[in-house]
Amino acid sequence: VRIRAAAACAPSPAVAEMWNVPSRSMSSWVVAMPLTVAVWRRGNSTPSPVIAPTPTATPPGHGSSQRANIGTFLIALIANLLAFTLHYIIGGGARLPRESVARNVLISVIGAQCLYILYGLGWLPGSRAIQTSVGPAGALLVAFLGGLLPFLTDHLPQRPEPQP
Repeated sequence: VRIRAAAACAPSPAVAEMWNVPSRSMSSWVVAMPLTVAVWRRGNSTPSPVIAPTPTATPPGHGSSQRANIGTFLIALIANLLAFTLHYIIGGGARLPRESVARNVLISVIGAQCLYILYGLGWLPGSRAIQTSVGPAGALLVAFLGGLLPFLTDHLPQRPEPQP
């Protein structure tokens, strides 16, 4: 990096008077002038300009904004409610203890929202294909499938309770 001074940067008479030196003296020119910093490459007699990158807009249809918005979130919540209602009716939730029903509700909500988030971010395998084939109903589909997670957990082998 070299520092060079431009002739146009010579001090004005007001600046020279402030520094108490004559306006055309070398000391006032060195002391009172602003400096311009330029980047010089080896073997190049002229400084290379610094070009700032220009931001580019994201093309429409790319990114998660098309996949996840407030409308698809509400659709996902409705699908989660439908999935849990289906599980409650088919699984005989009326005869289950409250703790088991509460556990199933939490598993259903967590499963549906996790799949919805993965779908919205594009991290769910096949999320782009689902979006292009069914559109906004893809959120309904993934949230419904995630809401059916209690069906899987009901059929997992349970650990036996310890006998006192």
